[in-house]
Parts: sequence; C-alpha cells; structure tokens
Amino acid sequence: MSFLRTSPKFASRTRLEVANEAHDLDNPILDDNSAGRLGTTSTNPKLVNAEATSPEPSVNNYTVLGATSEQEALVRAQIRVMQPDVYPRRLLFVPHWKYIDTARIFRLHVPAGYTSAMFTQLASRSVFIDSDRYVSDDSLGYWVAHELGHLATNSASESDADKAAREYRKRLKDARKPDVLEAVQM
Repeated sequence: MSFLRTSPKFASRTRLEVANEAHDLDNPILDDNSAGRLGTTSTNPKLVNAEATSPEPSVNNYTVLGATSEQEALVRAQIRVMQPDVYPRRLLFVPHWKYIDTARIFRLHVPAGYTSAMFTQLASRSVFIDSDRYVSDDSLGYWVAHELGHLATNSASESDADKAAREYRKRLKDARKPDVLEAVQM
C-alpha cells in the first residue's frame, strides 16, 4: 500500500500497511466461487456444483475489476514484466469512497496525516487500488510492485515487501530500455 499526504504531494516516507485479517472473507467481492455457487432461475435461486461451473485458475491467472481498459492493459503489462513470484487473485480498482469503506472494513492502519493509494489483503490475495488517487502510470507500477512484494513474502512487513519489490521495480526499469520493450511485446 502506498501512503500519500492528505495534501496533493506524495508522502516523503514509505511506511506502509497491509490488511492481514481474514475476518471478512465472506464478502462476495472476495469470493472466487461466488458466481458458481448460486444459479438463478426465473423463480428460485438454487445451489449449483461449483466444480462444474468454474475451471481451476492457473497460477498467474488473475482478475482486474473496476479498471478502465487502459488501466487494465497497463497493470497487466506491468505485472507481466515484473514476473512476480506470487500473483494476486484480483486487482480491484475502486472509487475513493469505496476504497475508504473497504480500508475501514479491513481495519487498515494509516498513519495520521497520510492516506493510502492501494493496499493488499493477504488472506484473499487481493490488491485494492484507489482509482481516484493514483497519479501516473509509473507510480502505478512502482506501488503495484510493492503490493506484489507483500504477496511474495506473505507478510504485512513493509520492509520485507520493499525488499521483494526492488527486483520487480528493476525489471520494470529494465523493460523501459528500447531493446527490452521489443522483446516483451513479441
């Protein structure tokens, strides 16, 4: 998760927090099989066999929800370049009001005078991105690398996530070189 001062400038320090609580995993937004559990008819909902309706996801298969087509293409390209050890299950771009509400539900700790632009909920491997707050394409990649660091280390520790994110950020930086960009696009 990244913190921004409540003023428009970025935070000068990178003390970040991660939601690491499994207390609200019954939330349908976080449930991988919610679409397969209930089938509907014109009159009654009924149980459906989840195995018959939802295929097993691959290791690097993840869902991007709430993003514009440009945001989705960008974040997928950045993650493809970063080649993380652990992929998220979902990246959720949510409006600011929903982001604030979700952060409250997960009891996200944010230092006084700061606000976060994204955070990871480890138990569900979900990355929540405040779509109204991220500033640029480069900052999106920079902070997504940090969130992927939380997943790679399976830790809420900010220093552990930053250590893991260094390699991902290096891959992003290297990919900006012209010869690497051509190889990635093939």
